[in-house]
Amino acid sequence: MTAAVNLGPLTADALLADARLSGELGPGSHPLALLPVRLETRYAGGELLVRIYPDQVHVDAHDERLSAAEQQAGQDFWRAQWRTGANQARQQRIWAPLAGRYGAGRAGWVVRATRPSNGTQRPTGEVGDDAPLAVEPSFAPIDTTDERRTPVARLLPARWTVTAYAGGQVLAVATGAPITIDPAVGPDLAAPLVGDADDHEVAAVDTGMNWLVDFAGAEQLGMAVRLPVTGPVDLLVATGVRGVDPAAGAVQLAALLQAQRYSAGLGFLPPEAPTNNSDAAGSAWSSGEVGAWSAADTEPATGSVGAATAVALGVALPGSLPHAGDTDDLTAPMTRALWPATWGYWLAQFAGVDGASTDWGRDFAVRFLRPGGPLPTLRVGRQPYGLLPVTSVGRFAGDPRSTRLSRVIAGLRDGAWRPAVDLAPRVGRADVATDLVDVLRLEGRSDDLRLRRSMGARFADNLQRLLGAATTEGGFWNAARDRSLPLANAAGLGLVPGALTVHEPSTHPVTLPLVAPSTDLGFIAALLAADPDALAGATDAPVSVLAALLRHGLLREHADAAARLLSLGAADAEFYGFGDDATGWTARRATVLPDGHTVAQRLADGPVGSLTDFRTAVNTLAAASVPALERQLLQSIDATSHRLDAWATALATARLDEVRTANPDGVLIGGYGWVEGLAPTTSAAATPLPTGEPGPLLAAQSDPGFVHAPSVHQAQVAALARNAHLAHGGGEHDPFAVSLTSERVRLARWLFDGVRAGRSLGAVLGYLVERDLHERRLDFAVLPAREVCPLPGQEAFSLEARRLDGLRLHQLWAGSEDHAVDHLVSMSRTPTDDERRRAVGVLRRLAAAVDAAADALQAEQVHQFARGDLSRAVSSVADLDRGLAPPPELDFLATPRTGAAVTHRVVVLFDPDAAPAAGWATAATSPSAAAEPALDAWLSHQLGPAIGRVLRLAGEPPVDVPWGSLGMAAGDFVRLAGGGSALRELAVRAAVAAGRPVDVAELTPDDDLLALLELGGSLAALVASAKGLDGAALQPPHADPVPGVDLPELAARAAAARRALGAVVDRLNAALATPDDSDALQAAVVASWPFAVGEAGLPTVKSGWVAAAARVLADLTARLAEPVAASDDAAALGRELAALQGPGFVAVPRFTAGTMPDLIASRDDPALVGGDPLAAEVWVTRMERVREPLARLGIAAREAEALGGPAFEPVVAQVPYHPGDTWNALPAPHYVDAATSLLLIGGPVLRAGATLAGLLADEWAEVVPSASETTGVAFRYDPPESMAPQAILLAVPPVLDEPWTVGRLNQVLVETLELAHLRAVPPEALGPARQYLPAAVLAFNAEGDAPSTDPNGLTPAAGG
Repeated sequence: MTAAVNLGPLTADALLADARLSGELGPGSHPLALLPVRLETRYAGGELLVRIYPDQVHVDAHDERLSAAEQQAGQDFWRAQWRTGANQARQQRIWAPLAGRYGAGRAGWVVRATRPSNGTQRPTGEVGDDAPLAVEPSFAPIDTTDERRTPVARLLPARWTVTAYAGGQVLAVATGAPITIDPAVGPDLAAPLVGDADDHEVAAVDTGMNWLVDFAGAEQLGMAVRLPVTGPVDLLVATGVRGVDPAAGAVQLAALLQAQRYSAGLGFLPPEAPTNNSDAAGSAWSSGEVGAWSAADTEPATGSVGAATAVALGVALPGSLPHAGDTDDLTAPMTRALWPATWGYWLAQFAGVDGASTDWGRDFAVRFLRPGGPLPTLRVGRQPYGLLPVTSVGRFAGDPRSTRLSRVIAGLRDGAWRPAVDLAPRVGRADVATDLVDVLRLEGRSDDLRLRRSMGARFADNLQRLLGAATTEGGFWNAARDRSLPLANAAGLGLVPGALTVHEPSTHPVTLPLVAPSTDLGFIAALLAADPDALAGATDAPVSVLAALLRHGLLREHADAAARLLSLGAADAEFYGFGDDATGWTARRATVLPDGHTVAQRLADGPVGSLTDFRTAVNTLAAASVPALERQLLQSIDATSHRLDAWATALATARLDEVRTANPDGVLIGGYGWVEGLAPTTSAAATPLPTGEPGPLLAAQSDPGFVHAPSVHQAQVAALARNAHLAHGGGEHDPFAVSLTSERVRLARWLFDGVRAGRSLGAVLGYLVERDLHERRLDFAVLPAREVCPLPGQEAFSLEARRLDGLRLHQLWAGSEDHAVDHLVSMSRTPTDDERRRAVGVLRRLAAAVDAAADALQAEQVHQFARGDLSRAVSSVADLDRGLAPPPELDFLATPRTGAAVTHRVVVLFDPDAAPAAGWATAATSPSAAAEPALDAWLSHQLGPAIGRVLRLAGEPPVDVPWGSLGMAAGDFVRLAGGGSALRELAVRAAVAAGRPVDVAELTPDDDLLALLELGGSLAALVASAKGLDGAALQPPHADPVPGVDLPELAARAAAARRALGAVVDRLNAALATPDDSDALQAAVVASWPFAVGEAGLPTVKSGWVAAAARVLADLTARLAEPVAASDDAAALGRELAALQGPGFVAVPRFTAGTMPDLIASRDDPALVGGDPLAAEVWVTRMERVREPLARLGIAAREAEALGGPAFEPVVAQVPYHPGDTWNALPAPHYVDAATSLLLIGGPVLRAGATLAGLLADEWAEVVPSASETTGVAFRYDPPESMAPQAILLAVPPVLDEPWTVGRLNQVLVETLELAHLRAVPPEALGPARQYLPAAVLAFNAEGDAPSTDPNGLTPAAGG
């Protein structure tokens, strides 16, 4: 445990005499606005190096220049805005897109910079979007630029003075170089880099930003200093003042705030606004917030937080800031309303303060005591800053009463709060995790109330005597005096009545609601109208804490007013009716005044001033919301208990008011920063040095090493898990000790697969245990295990029917190892030592399995947390077992791999205007050839000419039928060859052509026919797996598709095919109408053969033409029922053609390729394949082994070539193409990412401007792995822990008009820092101060002789 730094000695006036701190900084006539900075330190070479970094509030990133796009957007905004009239909702709708595009701040500037010059001519009424404007907005010309000004830090001091304190003394003081320029805090794209861009030893920053990473550069700029310090430093303070002209300071501060408004954004935050998102509430500000549009800047009204801030800073704030118009109108009324029941009564009754001083304290508190802060929170960008007046309480000097108050505050600080600072929550007291939780639990105010009962010294003494315990004999009162008097003396109070008050040792929770929403408002109205005597005698329990305090306060106001009228003291008597000369409530109010009225009548006729103020305050509270009342109530009660800082700040606020009364305008500007608890560490030199790394390198203390992970994200996961492990001790068996060997990962996956299959985790683990028992020859232990740990719901089953719950068995093992072993092997017999040893092995393997699952879950949770998927970042082994969460896929194990995304396409190109080979039917004679002429012509050339080929019909005598007499198109033959009855169909066609009977037709096939059928089958397989080509397939994969299809031509083919099919259907219907006309039937069926009717169109007997016609008619009629495709949809037209033409048909559109220049250039570039003319064919030979569609193409092309068809000459191309590229299908040192590599069959048809047709035979995408991968290394990095304070301080001199020196300013800063420490001291840690506080005391008198509140009514659950 490390003790908190004792800052008390550093506030001593003696330190002001140090000559090193005597340098004057500026006059004390105006407030000094201190902007926060961050300090970073390092011990090196016998010195302490200190670097100073400006915070967000310093940064000016505003550029008054507009880009052309911004100018256009602004003018478009105004053109639309002129149409909105007074419709604010419509104006907001226009504003939101602009603010969403540029951010609310920048958008505000764009609108302001483009405001029309003829604004007075703006239409007053709404104008429709389509209606013309009577007068268009006119815009003055402005110069635009796409350059952006470099962000700089503004309002830095003239120079920094850094003071190191240790052991209550000034250790060293150093002043930096003068700051003559506003340093850059962002990149300047026009400035040169400090070093070579490829030099990894030098940060890649420009010369303007170099000071941020180079100490010498920062020192030269004035943003770094060296101190001759080698040992520990308790506190390091950096201070400085910019100039001595308050008027200039105000102008500069106003300019910076204006710049912040139009860049990062500027505004105020409401009280207790959340600064982070949580499940309970979202942040009060969002980076995506567009804000509200306002046509003109509005100044905050008097009494608003914006107006108060402007007065305090002495500057004019930018208009229309968010929440600037909010008001803090409850703090003063709440303070005033609670005063008589808290401080007012306490000061008179327990501190012996006279009435005049009590009244002064009341007025002081009402004006200046603000437990929630006297000024609002300012938001700059996403960073909130408190605005806090500060001064030195120890040196405060003012009028006698304020000076006395400062002495009381200083005495309480020194005597009670400072000794308890070690008890305040902070990291470093004990366990880091526990300390952090305690710190995070801190709230800005109390969240509950407690009370204790007390009694005066005389009452307590008499009570003890009555009970037979003479406390005075044991020196009780002397001990009480000695315990309480030092603090009272330190506060300058002496022995006051409160020193001897006796308190019960325990406290009781106040169980009443703070504010009762349904009754309090009505109660307040009834309270003010009630008769005070009836109110004093009422015994009804209060409805809320606020109601009890207001009732008691009203009665106290009446009692005090009566005391003033009767010239009596304000304090109540400790005893009434026991011989003391004390006048109680009833007697006082019944006393007749010199004018003949009783006190009660006089107060009823017209309340005196104090009572009037109280009633006014209570009326104000009656109009407030419940949350606001609760917040203010708790803050006000805190100020009676432990909020000493609030009273110290009230002194500073009062002094600020004095300064501003004398000098309302102007402000001095300065800066401050601090860091506590510096100490040098010793590190050993790292040896040996890495290759190329200059020394010396130092190894970090307690370095836990590093984790080298396959990817950066996995390194992030490892870093998070490692941090958690180290934070919990770093031991092997700590909760965050994760072990993920491949064996344990396989085991965890096996368990999760079992759960995924529908079993509980306990059941899967139970199976694992039973299998392990069997393998270790411990089968006799299975039933005992099931008896002890059955699955839930199986307790009533027989042992044989039960299943073992392995998770319960593991819990038994975790609770008692011996007990678990006994349950396994000792229930049915006495085990041998070897059997016990084997049973221990089973249970240890079970524990390892559970641990492996837990480790895998934990790693997966960290992985999902790092990805931001919080919904998948919370689960446990128990959740899996109960089915509350699905088993994870263990995504953290997936290692991303980079590479070049490559798309390969194999394309068959042909000339759409080519004529078919001789002897085959043409488009003029064949409906199928007419429906697809380009593909049909290409297939005919693959098959070769039909001229000279014959089919031999068997018979006596055999007949040779010329192939050309069949009237068959090449596509018809290919589809026929791809079917299962090619010879039968060819025989029937030949018989019809030869006029021979078809029922006995049979071919005598020769080698030529068999080879042609083999080739036709291969072509059919190729066509069946291919699809029609268009221009999009010849583009890069991620390009916007441009098919380039000739849609009118394709639509015309589809229409013609439908007409041709309709004609055949009509012919079949006509033939079937005269079934005796066999010739007509035969002719009609033969006409259907080009539509791939297959065996349905073949008769089986001589009279079978009727049956064949009927079958064909049914098929073709169904095809005609297919819907007509839209003429502008190429895909739909292709589907229509395929449906009409029958099985095996592929529609091939005519198209033009937009990438034709790249296709031709890459095809003709031998360097694309490294000058290897066989590269394409070799690649095909290799790839067709693994790509079936490519294999079909290769087989068909080689068979065609073998039968005398075109030579198989594949060529390559690539889009996009750049000279020097390598074809992505070949091994290469680098690949063209997102390119399409093409293998072309028929490449010569590529010509500039040519119309193409073709088939896409195959395509696939792959990622060619990178030659190297970026891996991740997780290592411990100890970053600078200091942060800039989140407060802008308004320092005011403790002695009016006293000039600022380094020492005096340091004293104010040290006291401010100490108050921040003391702010965290809990009430229960205040020791002797608890004798006096809280100053919220409600008297109880059963007879009603004094204003009384029964404490039992506040704790009804306590029962008295």
